[in-house]
Amino acid sequence: MKWWTEPVDTALSEFKVTASSGLSFQDAAQRLQKHGYNQLDYGKRTSAIIRFLKQFHNILIYILLASAVMTMFLEHWLDTVVILGVVVLNAIVGFIQEGKAEKSLEAIRNMLDGNARVVRDGGKHLTIAAKELVPGDIVELKNGDKVPADLRLLSVHSLQIQEAILTGESDAVTKQIEPLAEDAALGDRTNMAFSGSTVVYGRGEGVVVATGKNSELGQMGVTLEHIGKINTPLMQQMDRLSFWLMVVILLLASINFLVGVGVWHLPTDSTFLAAVGLAVAAVPEGLPPILTVILAIGVKHMAKQCAIVRHLPVIDTMGAVDVICTDKTGTLTRNEQVIQAVILADGGLQVQTSGKLEPMNLEGVQAAKHAAIDDINKHPVLTELLHCAALCNEGHYNGAESDDNCKFSGNPIDQALLKFVIGQKLELQQLAKDHPQLNLMPYESELKMMATIHQKTGPDSAVLYVKGAPEKLVTCCTQELTSSGAKPINLDYWHQIITALAKKGYRLIALAYQQAESVDNAEFKRLQDTKSANLILIGVISLMDAPREQVRSAIQECHEAGIEVKMITGDHAMTATTIASEVGIDVSAGSLTGAELDAMSDQELQQRINDVNIYARTSPSHKLRLVEALQSQGKIVAMTGDGANDAAALRKANVGVAMGGKGAEVVKEAADIVLADDNFTTIVAAVKAGRVVYDNVKKVILHTLPTNMAEAAVILLAILSGSTLPITPLQILWVNMVTSVFVSSALGFESPEDMVMKRPPRQNGKPMFSMTYLIYMSVVTVVLTAAVFGAFNYLLRMDQLSLARTTSVNVLIFGELAFLFNCRKLRGKVFSCLKFTENPMIFVSIGSTLAIQLIFTYVVFMHNLFDTSNMRVVEWCLVGLAMLAIFIISEIYKQTVLKTAE
Repeated sequence: MKWWTEPVDTALSEFKVTASSGLSFQDAAQRLQKHGYNQLDYGKRTSAIIRFLKQFHNILIYILLASAVMTMFLEHWLDTVVILGVVVLNAIVGFIQEGKAEKSLEAIRNMLDGNARVVRDGGKHLTIAAKELVPGDIVELKNGDKVPADLRLLSVHSLQIQEAILTGESDAVTKQIEPLAEDAALGDRTNMAFSGSTVVYGRGEGVVVATGKNSELGQMGVTLEHIGKINTPLMQQMDRLSFWLMVVILLLASINFLVGVGVWHLPTDSTFLAAVGLAVAAVPEGLPPILTVILAIGVKHMAKQCAIVRHLPVIDTMGAVDVICTDKTGTLTRNEQVIQAVILADGGLQVQTSGKLEPMNLEGVQAAKHAAIDDINKHPVLTELLHCAALCNEGHYNGAESDDNCKFSGNPIDQALLKFVIGQKLELQQLAKDHPQLNLMPYESELKMMATIHQKTGPDSAVLYVKGAPEKLVTCCTQELTSSGAKPINLDYWHQIITALAKKGYRLIALAYQQAESVDNAEFKRLQDTKSANLILIGVISLMDAPREQVRSAIQECHEAGIEVKMITGDHAMTATTIASEVGIDVSAGSLTGAELDAMSDQELQQRINDVNIYARTSPSHKLRLVEALQSQGKIVAMTGDGANDAAALRKANVGVAMGGKGAEVVKEAADIVLADDNFTTIVAAVKAGRVVYDNVKKVILHTLPTNMAEAAVILLAILSGSTLPITPLQILWVNMVTSVFVSSALGFESPEDMVMKRPPRQNGKPMFSMTYLIYMSVVTVVLTAAVFGAFNYLLRMDQLSLARTTSVNVLIFGELAFLFNCRKLRGKVFSCLKFTENPMIFVSIGSTLAIQLIFTYVVFMHNLFDTSNMRVVEWCLVGLAMLAIFIISEIYKQTVLKTAE
């Protein structure tokens, strides 16, 4: 049932219970057996063994396993162990990361722990474990309680509940008990109290209408349980690359074997081993660990910028994002109320970031005629307003605390008023000492106001200060305070201001005062009668959860990078539109509310989702639907959030980004990236880091494949021509190890390409390498193969097989070193490739490779192991010519053909 639409009596009768008596112990036991415990159990989990074995289901892993089998045939046991070690390491990393989904559900389960106060068995007030609650239980709530189940409220006394865990909105919701419209959004169901939310003020009583997985919080967990994470774009591209690589390897190995046996009538066993050697040469065994290293470099870089990456491949996905769906509260805004303007009878004053007050410029609001206020003491009306804001306040200020956020306590409005007063250079402690409080009427939800009585100037003089909702408090005022004293109130003026500010999405607080005739509760009772209140209106204050600093520039950078930014919030449409406009999100297409989304078909949503950037009064299901709608159009979606209501959408999104400071634990567990500083600008840094990581991955693969393909081509050409192998299988393994460990991995440290944040995101589903790049790799492969074959055959004619093979290995490795410089800047000029300061690791790798190759060439032990021999100056000249040819040909192609390719 839609309990928010039902009267209190109907809710009680449906559960056959009365508020005064509650359920009997027998009824409670029967219902517990029927409905189960009030806890979140999402069924049988996937066993750890099955999750671990699933990590091996990958084409690249299959290739590596096949490589391990091949090296076993060749009896290269060390290489077999290394390859298997890489496979197992990747499986362990994936297994650990995949376990975060289980942690997400565990975080939700823990949110329902604790106790609850209930009325049972004829009116007994008992405290029981929250998990023992059943539908029909009467639950009592008071300040500080965590709501233990979904309740239809029966009675309230100034009850306010913080529901950010479900709606994402920081403002506490004032509760009431009257029925509501059927289409009321989750955040508007003011006669309900939801499981997991927190009581921040007042008290109340309600009947349990849903427990466990049937509660709103429980349904979030059910949704989260069934959401699988989408494979990252990089992994999808690597799967496709691995598939075609496997096809090419098998095809070349088959040709190698058939030609050797069928054409040249070579022995079957030796030809098979040669085919295996070709396959080993073509397989880039070092690629998976290099990719892991590059991703780890990106993760480390992001950690320095307060972005904690929980899943390695997602750092690349962040670089492919073309839509960011962001929450408002706590993400774009500070998650705290800030005074924006002060409206007096003499006109409006804008509050600057520095705290200075200047005449405001807002349509519908008359600007103050005087200049900016520098001395508050010279402005009696503003002084009175500050006194009222500071004294008619249930918040507290402790100036001794070092952390600004720890100095204030109380509800967000009271804290904002205290900060405003302090910002105007008034001493709160001295003010309270000079005007001691004589009586207090706490905030009354029925009256929508609170009041205090203070001693003013002498023992027989007292003042009544009142603050509350403007639409209520203005009607209690007969006068307004001006610079020349109190005058009859201009109701039209104030109604115009209230309407204008409300349309802009501001929260409004009115402040008034009156000379107190007594200090007892009789003063407060007069406030209940609008006609006899006779208050003097001081002014109206507008507040808003203000945008974070630098958010506007961050969103502008997203737009320059071709990334759309969409706000999805539980707040009202007007407030959302105001904030969006301030931070630079396009609001020209208007907004859509949750109710409007419910009325739309999927086809209608598809037609509007690209234009509309503001979605207000949304529920968790709406956020999930919007993410799915964007993904169905091929978008790579990042979703940011801090409330538990965001967890499902974060899990569904390609990249889930949680706020680490104010975010709920469940949303951190569901996210891929956690922002330690809760700063939206860090997301832009993550996008840039992701693009750099992808560029560097692309460079590594671009550099690695020509080496492997050249090795395979050398063997294939030798078999096809019936000549001696220029490089032995053992020497091929040496080349692969050296180029992977000391050469290609250095590209993972490359700095960003020029204009990295000025180009559009790469298209989803687009291959990693276009035909232009494939031709580029083929050209390098041909040049490298020709260099190896040329050097080998030149020296072989001198009947020096060992020397010819040693030279061939060095031509291959040093040719790759030359090509390394071409790969550094795919869009840069040749001289930018030679810069030392941008990536010193390039030169470290060159030095290491040179040292190792000298050992390989001249140490006797290596001669015996790899069948090598000492090279002379002539052979090194051949190596140098090969390096020069590869560098020049590659750079000419890059500057003439590849420069404009993506």
